[in-house]
Amino acid sequence: LHVGAGHFSTFDGHTYDFSGTCNYVFAAVCKDAPSTFSVQLRREPAGNISRIIVELGASAVTVQDTVITIKDVG
Repeated sequence: LHVGAGHFSTFDGHTYDFSGTCNYVFAAVCKDAPSTFSVQLRREPAGNISRIIVELGASAVTVQDTVITIKDVG
């Protein structure tokens, strides 16, 4: 995943341009998977990434500013 100024290139070679301020889901398990997996980014109005959340099974890892937290959500 390469990120910069609203341009995103994914691990599978696709390039996207998102300039809005919201949560973006970049990767997620689809269909009837037995476990949860997702990677999400939150963008600020200036375009900076303010938060990254990775959900993996019953755990959520959040990176915000210089703080990394791990929480049991299951």
